[in-house]
Amino acid sequence: MQRDMSREERRTQRVRSQGSARVTGGVHRTQGRIVDLSASGVRITAAQTWPEDQHLHIDLRFDAEPTTHFVLTGRARRSTADQLAIEFDAVSPELERFVIEELVAAATHDGAPNVILVDAKSPSRSAIAEAFRWHGWIVTEVSTPLEAIRQLIDERFDSSVIAIADTFPESVAEELRELLADEHPDVHMIAIGKSPDRDPAGSWLSSGDTHRDLDKRVGRVVVSHGARARPLTARPRIRRGD
Repeated sequence: MQRDMSREERRTQRVRSQGSARVTGGVHRTQGRIVDLSASGVRITAAQTWPEDQHLHIDLRFDAEPTTHFVLTGRARRSTADQLAIEFDAVSPELERFVIEELVAAATHDGAPNVILVDAKSPSRSAIAEAFRWHGWIVTEVSTPLEAIRQLIDERFDSSVIAIADTFPESVAEELRELLADEHPDVHMIAIGKSPDRDPAGSWLSSGDTHRDLDKRVGRVVVSHGARARPLTARPRIRRGD
């Protein structure tokens, strides 16, 4: 499976997901379970048929920890005696990211390495995530160490590396390090900071000066953890903002 999916592929590829749905449209109202999901729509169980193209208000609650909740609008596309297919009007970045994570979780049999990036600063985290994805890694982006711990508990994810920003208190990083040593000894932990690379073995990743050689620095981390780095000459040049 190609990990760096195009937007159109993300919109059409469906994944089974656990959760409940509440749908309202006109005089109709139903509540059911989610059957499958994509970035363009959802299929749910329904005890009644719906008029095609009926405008709908949709409330989705997924059986994740913590509970994941989305409210959006869409239209009825296919309705049978027991199921309803809905096309979304628009998808938030949060829902699109959730769909990607569900697709990644469903495809772990591919054996691609997984990195969890822990950084409250979204721009730097996104730049590093982009570089890891270029090298073929599955990337999970979180803002706090607690979210990283929840990902580790989720048995669908088999993480290879956790990269945590050095802006978090050392005590927090140490707690995460102890958890890995006790319960996930095969997961490597590295720090992310703006100072130059401190350890060529891959325990430090410099995020500074992202206009230049971030891809190369991430490539060194990739290689140091037993994976293969893609040649940077094959990558399209992408201009990143400050």
